[in-house]
Amino acid sequence: MNARNALRERVKLYISSHLDDPSLSIARLASVVCCSKRYLHMVFQSENASISDYILRARLDRCRADLINLAGTRRSITEIAYSWGFSSSTHFSRCFKRAFGLSPRDFRAGYLASVRNAHSLPANGG
Repeated sequence: MNARNALRERVKLYISSHLDDPSLSIARLASVVCCSKRYLHMVFQSENASISDYILRARLDRCRADLINLAGTRRSITEIAYSWGFSSSTHFSRCFKRAFGLSPRDFRAGYLASVRNAHSLPANGG
């Protein structure tokens, strides 16, 4: 593994463990790994996404997982969004819909409905 790949993986680990922090930024990442923001952007070129896009997608993926976690259905959508570093429920909803094609509310409702339907079907399928 070359130095750029190693740095990218190190940054990804840091991002993953700090997704809940709304102040997670490129400037902070550059400071943590002791390099320039420009160099960080170069290191992430092979990801086909900017660092900001990478962070956003990781947060959205975590939110999506929490939205379908049956143990967490009592948590509000806003609570889930804020728990993964979003600081605006409107921004979260807009980004979620752009990424997954449904609003977070519709996504959760559709998933829960499919779970209820799956449990109400007879075991033999008919």
